[in-house]
Amino acid sequence: MKSVVRVVVNLPGLKDLYDYEVPEALDSLQKGSLIVVPFGNFHAQAVIIEERCTSKIENLKKVSSILDPEPVLTPAQWQLALWMEKHFFSPLSDCVHIMLPAGMNQLADVR
Repeated sequence: MKSVVRVVVNLPGLKDLYDYEVPEALDSLQKGSLIVVPFGNFHAQAVIIEERCTSKIENLKKVSSILDPEPVLTPAQWQLALWMEKHFFSPLSDCVHIMLPAGMNQLADVR
């Protein structure tokens, strides 16, 4: 059974969440893990929002790698990011971006 994660991609202004297939070799992922995903013509950082069993999307792209398997945001930071999204009508990607610790915040690599 394939595993799927829903992520917020760390790029300014993105309002959508995206689903990615988790390769068997990367089974240590959990909510809050910092990962690298293919996004358009480049690879971008993303934070896992939730783990899922399925997705409505067929032929999902696969998670490229794990940057940090431990959650990079505390539960309080998650709650604050969700509150900011609703209160300020701001994209969740922007809210998560400002919560990431210094040194972990890289937007994208063109490949």
